[in-house]
Amino acid sequence: MRQGGGAGLIKGLGASKDMTEAMAKGWFAKEGIKMAYQTFRAPERRKKLGEKEQQLEDLNTDMDSKSYASELSTIRELNKLEEKKKAGNATDEEKKRISNLKVDLNSKLGGMGEVTRISREVKKGDEDIAKKTKEIIDFKENSPIRTPYTFEANMGRKKSVREAMSKIGDNDNSDDLVDMWRHAKAVNDKELAAAVFLAAAKNGHSNEIIQAEKGISDKHGFKGKVYDTNQDGLNAFVNEQLIGELGMAEQEAFDYQSQFSSICKNVGHFMFAESVSSKNGMLSQKTAEEQEAHARSEARKIDVEKYTRDRNRFGYGYEVDDGAGNRKFKFSRIGLAAVTENASMIELEIGKERKEIYSSNREINLFCKR
Repeated sequence: MRQGGGAGLIKGLGASKDMTEAMAKGWFAKEGIKMAYQTFRAPERRKKLGEKEQQLEDLNTDMDSKSYASELSTIRELNKLEEKKKAGNATDEEKKRISNLKVDLNSKLGGMGEVTRISREVKKGDEDIAKKTKEIIDFKENSPIRTPYTFEANMGRKKSVREAMSKIGDNDNSDDLVDMWRHAKAVNDKELAAAVFLAAAKNGHSNEIIQAEKGISDKHGFKGKVYDTNQDGLNAFVNEQLIGELGMAEQEAFDYQSQFSSICKNVGHFMFAESVSSKNGMLSQKTAEEQEAHARSEARKIDVEKYTRDRNRFGYGYEVDDGAGNRKFKFSRIGLAAVTENASMIELEIGKERKEIYSSNREINLFCKR
């Protein structure tokens, strides 16, 4: 107290620099009151956030439990095209596709009356999900769910990672990215490691980074083996490499995993999508079963044509190491569901004989003999 006074005591208790200075000038100074208020309200806000996130989870679960859940991708595509047609923006090809979709759904849902009813129900459900998602985003932006200390530290880390990512740029050479990852580990540069981790996902090389390492302990099931490119492998990689080897805090590492998953979903690597959950403002890793359910739910929001055209092999499965350094592709339940639920629509796409919907890398992995 004698050396640092009240400010020294506050800082010693873990408050942020800004908060310490504000309180040192007087507890009732404007900034001091504001930061103290944010600090004491954070737990309450996290609880409220958790309630909102649970409501969103319930909406998604309800949608996925419907008897027509396997047709959601097709129904959503139909709704999207019907909106374009209603607005007068549908092409002749899209109008033809509307007819094909209706024929397919008519036979599966038991008549056009049911198709119309269910289409409206799905549209309403999707609107509710979108509304709740926006509500959560707005709540996070406008409500303090972290203390000023953790917020300041988090912003500092993210700035460093953004700067490192900007230096990496659009380098899509997987060997370069792996070399950068290993360098970051060697010098224990957490921000650079996180930047490479995220940049690899952005450039379609998420699997290369995961498979650049071998498991360390028996706890996660990969000791001495290259990590699988699925939820189990990703969870083990984050726990053993980001937290264990690089010394990241758990929430920090899970935050990077969440960003990694979002990027992977955008590039079609669904085996890594939706890998982290949030409750009361705290992040946690999902189990493989939870991740598969959520990833499949997200995949159902993409129309069949786009999924067939854009998704590569990691939209259908994952790779494992055979122990001899060779990668072996395996169909996942996400991929199996994507094919079986959309078989008739995929057949229509293939029937168009449009070369742009094919990916040689994907087809070789999905259909060659093993």
